[in-house]
Amino acid sequence: MARAELILNRRESNEDELRASLNDMADCEVVLRDWNSKRLRALRERWKAKRQEFELWQKEMDHLQSIAVTVENRQSLNPSLIAELQSIEESCDQMTMTELAHPLRLAIRQLRVVLENSFKERLESLKMAGEEDCTVAHNIVQVCIYNDLFPNTHTLSLSCRFLYTGAVLRTPPQPTGSR
Repeated sequence: MARAELILNRRESNEDELRASLNDMADCEVVLRDWNSKRLRALRERWKAKRQEFELWQKEMDHLQSIAVTVENRQSLNPSLIAELQSIEESCDQMTMTELAHPLRLAIRQLRVVLENSFKERLESLKMAGEEDCTVAHNIVQVCIYNDLFPNTHTLSLSCRFLYTGAVLRTPPQPTGSR
């Protein structure tokens, strides 16, 4: 039980430490399988909670990887990806038994920068784009600006571009002369 207590008191901060704790606790469970006491039940409850935190971390890391692949392949560059990142970041607050929230937040920040740059490139390309992209751009601008999805201070210039693009997109098209 002392070894199980030590495992529960670990503050895992990466996948290797997580795997080591899972393996170590599996070894403890083999020894403690037929034992039963109030203290052991409490240890098992704590382990169940910690294991759920491990599963949450793994699920969110997989989700981040999926978003990263989408952004990398430039598939469906969608403003909802930013909201998904925010949702993943909020789940970090549930990770209290380990230090796994830190690497998850770091991965979120890195992906957010990549995503912001992708949106920036998309907005830059609007200068030369046709009308069909205007609807997409208008949706991006509305979601990003009006929902304050880029709260970071380093994205101030990007926010200004969004505001400018929003103003341009709301301006009715100028009639073109006939040739």
